[in-house]
Amino acid sequence: MASLHCADGRRIVECLVNKPPIRFYAPTMRELPEESGIYILSHSETCNVLYAGMSDQSIQMRMIDHWDGAASSDLAKKLVNKKCVPNPDKVKDWIKKHVDIRWLTSAEFSMAVREAEIYAIRNLRPLLNIQHNR
Repeated sequence: MASLHCADGRRIVECLVNKPPIRFYAPTMRELPEESGIYILSHSETCNVLYAGMSDQSIQMRMIDHWDGAASSDLAKKLVNKKCVPNPDKVKDWIKKHVDIRWLTSAEFSMAVREAEIYAIRNLRPLLNIQHNR
């Protein structure tokens, strides 16, 4: 059964990675779905995956948390700690210029979302995910 979940996760992530990205900044927040799902944040020029995650509630609300630097999201701190951004005051500007988002809502697939997140983190090795080996 575990290999089935891994195969499902691989298919979901392949679908996710092949979706066209949109720039991650305030105006696009209104275009994001108010459904649960998975997402990846990537560097717009290098296409390197920066962060992979899932939202149990709303992808839109999760991205607003990331954008606003909510306590539930330490994306800004990670960007500074990994030296992607020189100081915390420049995080939103850097994100606006350099970060793309791709997502799939739970309604877009019937496979296990958690396995897809684990597969994405293990295989894409996002720069900002703390643990790469779960």
